[in-house]
Amino acid sequence: MIPRVASRGHSFSGAGAYYLHDKGASTNDRVAWTYTHNLPTNDASKAINYMAYTAMHSDQLKNQAGVKNTGRKAKKQVRFILIAWHGIRRKIRSLTICRRKLLRPFHC
Repeated sequence: MIPRVASRGHSFSGAGAYYLHDKGASTNDRVAWTYTHNLPTNDASKAINYMAYTAMHSDQLKNQAGVKNTGRKAKKQVRFILIAWHGIRRKIRSLTICRRKLLRPFHC
């Protein structure tokens, strides 16, 4: 298993384009499958839209939840974690258990 935690960024759509599509193309042949966590969808493209919406409307969402809207605003709200497998292992979906253990320290 090859984990990679991307540095924080500003653009959900830019990160999605990078991780979900082939370099320099709009195809996604190199992406075998995706996984979302704590989102109401497993579709990665929709998940990116949910995350962008949440970031853009954080003030309204906090107000609706009854949470005080104090403190510093996050400047870099985008963070993605990429997990890849080498060779034959990339086709074995049962290794998804490993990724959950890997993600646990990030409290995603």
